[in-house]
Amino acid sequence: MMKVNKAFYALLLLNISGIIVARMSAEADPGFNIINKFGKPITILINNDYKNIKQAVVQKAITIFGKTISANSVSAIIDVNKPTLLVIYEGVLTNKIEPFRPRSGDEGTPAFFYDWTIYGPKIKHYVYHFKPNKKIYVTLHSNGALNPQTGPSRGTTGKTEAGYPLMNIVSQSDIMHFTEEY
Repeated sequence: MMKVNKAFYALLLLNISGIIVARMSAEADPGFNIINKFGKPITILINNDYKNIKQAVVQKAITIFGKTISANSVSAIIDVNKPTLLVIYEGVLTNKIEPFRPRSGDEGTPAFFYDWTIYGPKIKHYVYHFKPNKKIYVTLHSNGALNPQTGPSRGTTGKTEAGYPLMNIVSQSDIMHFTEEY
């Protein structure tokens, strides 16, 4: 009877440990992260699988001699297998941004931008789409340039500045920038 109880508790402990590790892994690797090196605060809206996932203000990163002291990044849990649209506004916005597309299709191509209506202020903004099946860990630079994160020491740590793994993240060719006005 004692051996059965020990075996049962050992299995229960392994099961609980697995659940905790799985939950920590999901939280530690959300699928989306943006660092703002634009030079001033921005407001972002993340739309994943045609649903608005998160709208947030991202404060500018603090850098000294090119080294990031405080990334001030924002993360969101997304399904990387589904289409993702990122809308970035210059400045801090409190009103809601509402992108809407009446149809699906063209995911992972520049044609994905067609038929979107974005309800938001008519101020300077940038709109991006990403090829599916990769994590979106990006950095916004001046003039709306969006690049994959490289992490501290040019990626030698294998992690982003926010501590997420650099494996299977978007490349520059996976980032599509919509350049027309709506």
